[in-house]
Amino acid sequence: MYDSRNPIHRQRVTEVMAICKSKKPTAFLVEAKEILNKEFQEMSSDDAWQKRAAAIRRGRFDSLELATPIVVATQMPETETTIGTIQDVKAIIISLIKVGATMEKLVAKTKMSKYEILGIIKEIGDEGIYEIQEHGTNGEKIYRLEKNISPVIKQQVYYHEVGETNSLTFMAISDSHMGSVYEQPSFIHYLYDVCVERGIKHVFHSGDLTQGWKKNRDNPNELHAITFDDQLEYTMKVWPKRDDITTYFITGNHDHFHVENGGANIGKALALARPDMKYLGPDEADMLFGQCVIRLFHPIDGSSYANSYASQKHIDALPGGDKPHILLMGHHHKMLYHVYRNIHVFEVPSTHKQSRWERGKRISNVTGAWIITVYFDEEGTITRLVPESIVQYKFIKDDWKYWKQKDADGSVE
Repeated sequence: MYDSRNPIHRQRVTEVMAICKSKKPTAFLVEAKEILNKEFQEMSSDDAWQKRAAAIRRGRFDSLELATPIVVATQMPETETTIGTIQDVKAIIISLIKVGATMEKLVAKTKMSKYEILGIIKEIGDEGIYEIQEHGTNGEKIYRLEKNISPVIKQQVYYHEVGETNSLTFMAISDSHMGSVYEQPSFIHYLYDVCVERGIKHVFHSGDLTQGWKKNRDNPNELHAITFDDQLEYTMKVWPKRDDITTYFITGNHDHFHVENGGANIGKALALARPDMKYLGPDEADMLFGQCVIRLFHPIDGSSYANSYASQKHIDALPGGDKPHILLMGHHHKMLYHVYRNIHVFEVPSTHKQSRWERGKRISNVTGAWIITVYFDEEGTITRLVPESIVQYKFIKDDWKYWKQKDADGSVE
C-alpha cells in the first residue's frame, strides 16, 4: 500500500503522473490510476491519486491516506513501468531536478547514459520553460531547477510598423489572475469581442495573467486551479483566441510564484502553447511603434492612498534617457490616466472582481480595460492621444464555472 511518508512512494507517484500526463494531457488520470493501483496493490480512485499528487507538490506528506487496499490471497508480482518516449524521460528528469539530483541518480532512474541525459537537460533548457542550474558539492555536480525569476539585465524592445495611417489603437488590460475564483472570464471574452468590433489587433497585458499559488499566503479555497499544470492548462483553454488579435504580455509577481514553487516559467509555457500570445519577459518590456515607446510595467510595491502616487514616484526614479512615451502600469488594480513629466501614464485595472483579501485590507479593485488611440506625426512622435475606459460594475459569481468558450470565429462551444 501507498505510504505518503515514504519518499520512494512519493517519488514514484510523481514519476507516473508526469509520464501519463505527457502522453495524454487531458485524460491521464485513468492510466495513472491503473498503474499506481497495480504497483501499490490498491483500488483507489483517480481522484484519490490526484489529491495525493497535489499533496506531494504542496509538501503535505502525511495528510492524505486514502488507500482502498486490494484483498488478495497471494502476493502480486512487482511490475515496472517502461519509459517510452523522450517526453517520458523529460518528465522524470524534471521531477528529479526540482529538488536537486546528481548525474548518478539521473542515470539510475532513467537507465540512460550520462551524455544522453546531458543532451536532454540542454533540450529542456532550450525550450525555455525551465532554467536549470548546476551546483558543485564535494566535486559532484547537482542539477537543480532555478526557483528565482531571472533578472532583466537589458530589457527587450519589440518593434512594430506604424503604417500609413500614422495612428494606432490598442487595448490595455492587466491582472487577470486566472485560476482564482474571483476571475471574470466572461468579461475578458467581452473585451476581445470589443476588439473584434473595433478592428483592434493588439492587446497589451501588464502582468499577473495567472494567480499562482504561494504557500502560507494563498487560501486554496479561493483557487479553482492551484498547480502550475492546472493553471497553465486552464489558461490555455480559457484565454480568448480571436483571428488577427495578438496578446502581448509580461509576467508579474503572482506569475512568478510558479518559478518559486517549481522552477517553471508560465509566461514562456503559454507562449509556446498559444502562438497568438507573445511573452515579452518578466516585470517590464518596451514596445516601439515608430518613435513611440510603450512600456508594460508590473511593479512589486503595495497599494497607496493616492492613485497617482506609485506612478509618479516610479517616473521620478527613472534614470535619464529611460523614459517611455506611454506607461501601462499593472499590479495596483486601479484605473487612472494622467500626464506626468511628459509621459502618458495609465494605471491599468484588473479583469477580476475584488477578492476577499482586498476587501479585508480595504483595498479597492477596479475591473476594466483601456482602449487607447495614439496619433503620430511624420517622425512617429505622439501628437494626440485618446483614452477610452471600459469598466465592469456587475460581476458573475463563480464565473469560471459557467462561462462559455468562444472559438476564433465567435461561435460558442
